[in-house]
Amino acid sequence: MPLIFGVCCLVVAAHMVPAARAAAGEFFNGLLNDAGGNTVGRLARAFDPPKGMICIQARAAAIIIRRRDETEADYLSRVCCDAWEVVIPELVFEPAGKGRT
Repeated sequence: MPLIFGVCCLVVAAHMVPAARAAAGEFFNGLLNDAGGNTVGRLARAFDPPKGMICIQARAAAIIIRRRDETEADYLSRVCCDAWEVVIPELVFEPAGKGRT
């Protein structure tokens, strides 16, 4: 049974694919692309895919709007605009070597 990571809040009709379908033990760059190859999001640098698993599916589970006035003081120096959208992905992993490429 696949492992599912993510939050389901507002479902949107955007399907994503991992930019690099890394097999177990390979580098995972964390970029999320739409079906046309456009980068629509990036996972947190600290995200570490489950060991021995491969991401087989990703979708936009939600899109939230973040605002400067809701940002913690420690991060305000990194904020470049007053509001921005953040894609909340749902990622589906399964054990590597199950026959998918």
